[in-house]
Amino acid sequence: MRASSNEAKTLIDFDVFRDAYHRGEKVNYQSPDGTCEIRPLYGLEMSSISQLQLALKYTHALLQSTETGDREGIAEWQDELEVLGLHTDNPSVRKICEGVIGAVLSR
Repeated sequence: MRASSNEAKTLIDFDVFRDAYHRGEKVNYQSPDGTCEIRPLYGLEMSSISQLQLALKYTHALLQSTETGDREGIAEWQDELEVLGLHTDNPSVRKICEGVIGAVLSR
């Protein structure tokens, strides 16, 4: 998602997380505007990582639809997040899906 010239841009260097993981350190990151907190998750199975990637993809699409006011897109991506949250065995993925849906609906 592209930020317009008047919006603040938050860049996250994911190499920091990878390098810290390999050193055995824990790293937390909160965006300057406080809207995003990222924490690495350790010891996840590949299926959980794939589900987290899907949650990120669906979240991005939902936010884009929200920004453009695309009601069909909002409904579609909200449904995708709900289904992912219902069918996952990973509580972190479930909480992410529920949190994103709650945040978007509260706007």
